Amino acid sequence: MKVKLLALDLDETTLNRNGELTDITRQALEQVIAKGIILVAASGRSLIALPEEIRKFSGIRYGVVSNGAAVFEMWTEKCLQQLHICANALEAMLSLWQQEPEVILEVGIDGQMYAPADYVANPAAFRRSDYVVEYVQRTRKPVSDMHRFFRTHIQEIESVDLICADITLRDRIAEKVRQIVPEVYVTSSVPQMVEIANKNAGKANGLRFLAQREAIQPAEIMACGNADNDSEMLQFAGLGVAVANATPRCLAAADVVTAAHDADGVAKAIFQYIINA
Repeated sequence: MKVKLLALDLDETTLNRNGELTDITRQALEQVIAKGIILVAASGRSLIALPEEIRKFSGIRYGVVSNGAAVFEMWTEKCLQQLHICANALEAMLSLWQQEPEVILEVGIDGQMYAPADYVANPAAFRRSDYVVEYVQRTRKPVSDMHRFFRTHIQEIESVDLICADITLRDRIAEKVRQIVPEVYVTSSVPQMVEIANKNAGKANGLRFLAQREAIQPAEIMACGNADNDSEMLQFAGLGVAVANATPRCLAAADVVTAAHDADGVAKAIFQYIINA
């Protein structure tokens, strides 16, 4: 298989535990670009929330972001495709959220995430990680009244995150969303979050859009991931690569498993299946 497009999930896949590219991973990506292979960042994050070193990495041509709800040309930040959640689904989601006082709701509009002001002020009370605290406060705009904000912007919302206290609550909320909210895409990239987008979203559909745009066959795509929201992308690609720290669902979707994200697994897969193939 000759790879013409490489799609990479970021957090806990291509990036290390500090949310950074290691030197060896950077070198691998530079060699991919030198071979003329299209490089795609495929993330559950919004465009604005992508790490600065990813946004400034000149060889990354496209970004499939917000779990496939939007596709951007990276060097111009031109939006090539944007999918909003329909108003009926959002009304149902708002009703569900109001019944779950332990759940925090945040929304994405035009690549920017908005979250409750008290959560942005103290994310550690909900997600205990120094890295997450810095990330939330850097990427989320605080909103004093989420209910009012939600209704005011109901025609513009491209993604909704429901942040839960623990994985047991997350699984229960995810099941309620699937039962109550009509025609949406539901996934998860981290244990405490239910992520919702347009029914036609998903990283796989974002890649499908780019493959058609670039006249590339799925068999000519390699994709790397670690989480449930990567599983369909790995199945779509001709070569789906899971890092060793991936979730069971992601591992099951993969064709091969590489080393963990903190052991340069993506770089090792690139050298094995692209550079030295």
